[in-house]
Formats: sequence, structure tokens, C-alpha cells
Amino acid sequence: MQIIRELNNYVPIGKPLLLALGNFDGVHCGHQKVITALVERAHTIQGTAAAFIFDPHPATILTPNRVPRMLVTAGRKAELLQKLGLDLLIYQSFSLEMARWSPEEFVKRILVDRIQICEVFVGFNYSFGYRGAGTPGLLETLGRKYGFQAHIMPPVIIADEVVSSSLVRVCLEHRDISQAYHMLGYYPI
Repeated sequence: MQIIRELNNYVPIGKPLLLALGNFDGVHCGHQKVITALVERAHTIQGTAAAFIFDPHPATILTPNRVPRMLVTAGRKAELLQKLGLDLLIYQSFSLEMARWSPEEFVKRILVDRIQICEVFVGFNYSFGYRGAGTPGLLETLGRKYGFQAHIMPPVIIADEVVSSSLVRVCLEHRDISQAYHMLGYYPI
């Protein structure tokens, strides 16, 4: 898997690029579902399976006093994503300027003009753009406008709860390693 730090270092490769969006903290079962669907689809159309992640987490810029404790380091995240078959991982620094972009501006500037995606994969609760105003439904609408397909993955439910990085953190805080394991698919270190 190729890792690129900063979009300035990315050069479009000339074959279809399929992109997963999210923070993927912990690469839990929900994230794994998104990445697996992306990789399978990329293989089907002989494209490149990629992920775009803001690193560090946007909260370090937007709400520095409320940054969630990350479940894994950027390096560990890359290892877990590579095991799922990802071809390319783009880490991008987040800025206050980007925080002001509307959802459509994010899509146009990053996904369409810079990365030149043909398909995008996100979780059911993905948000983007100014104050997180962008929703998966809006991403589908913008995809029709700009010529890419959006795939929205439904939640993964374990023990009657929607798997999320926040829930994994709660499990770890309460020393419920077994439940964290079931949500992550591996033992947290």
C-alpha cells in the first residue's frame, strides 16, 4: 500500500480511483465493512482502492479541549487498512480554512478537482464540510452533479448497539475488553 502525506504530493494515476472517506479510528467492524466493499468494487472495475483521512483528527483544530483519545496511531491505522487490501492511503492535514468550506466546496475541491474520484464510500453517519453540514444523502446528490457514484454503508450492529469508535472507547474505559474485541475484530493493545 502506498501512503501519501498531503494532497500536494498526490498525482492522479490514470485509472479509476475509488475513495473511502472517514477518520477510521480503530478500524472497527463498521470501518472494515466500508473498506471491504471499496476494495471489492475496485477489483471488479480494475481501479485503485484508496482512503482519504485528515490527520491529525480535525478536532485538534476545531475543539482542541475536546479531542477524543485516538484508539490507534496513524501508523497502526495504516497497517490495519493495508491488511484489508487498500492500495492507497492519503493523509491530509486539516486547517481552519478547510473547516470553512461548504460541503459542496469540499467535494469539488478535494474529491473532484484534486483526487478525481469515480466512486466514494462512506459510513451511514459520515459528515463533511462546514460544521459537518454534509450528509451521506448530500454526497449522493453531489455525486450525481459531479459525475461520481456514492456508496453509503449501513451501520454494523453488535449486541444491539451500533458499532462506533466512541462506543469502543467507552468499552475500553470500562475495561470491557471482550466487547471492544467484538467491535474491533482484534484485541486492542
